[in-house]
Amino acid sequence: MFGGNTSNVLSVNDLEMGEFIGVYRSGSARRASLPKGNAGVLKLADISKNPELEDELSQEALIYDRLQDLQGKSIPNLLGHGRFSEQFLVGLLTSDEGVDTSQIEPDRSFVKKARTVLEQIHLKGVLHGDVRKENILRNTKGDPVFIDFGLSKLVPANTPEWLQQTQAEVAEFDLLF
Repeated sequence: MFGGNTSNVLSVNDLEMGEFIGVYRSGSARRASLPKGNAGVLKLADISKNPELEDELSQEALIYDRLQDLQGKSIPNLLGHGRFSEQFLVGLLTSDEGVDTSQIEPDRSFVKKARTVLEQIHLKGVLHGDVRKENILRNTKGDPVFIDFGLSKLVPANTPEWLQQTQAEVAEFDLLF
């Protein structure tokens, strides 16, 4: 965790910043490394402009915790999250797990594996909330990796609400491919 107690609070200056990836709904993303060498993708949000983003990034960290057994396989590893010493910055650092496949047509095997991963996420009581091709990467083994859990939510599994919402999300996925 970046924040929480003063011994863990980092400054953005403590990170080795790499390539800028882009600006998104919740802030920006860039490649970065922690002082101990863990490298990944840093989502950074300025909560002076959007205070609700602090709760969103905290919720995203909780989602990663719920999906811990999928980390490093079907979703990135969560390397750290929390508030930086800079007054209005919060961040979430995940491992860099794959390449964007949104501009290419994936083969049937990839699509089948991605659908299975989505179903595994659902069985953990998590709705992804933003199923798009841009949020499904291809790792070095050619397997799908789901990213960006910023709009995800926890729903108790095997309830009528869960069944309805997971079916709707799978239908969204099916329309992508």
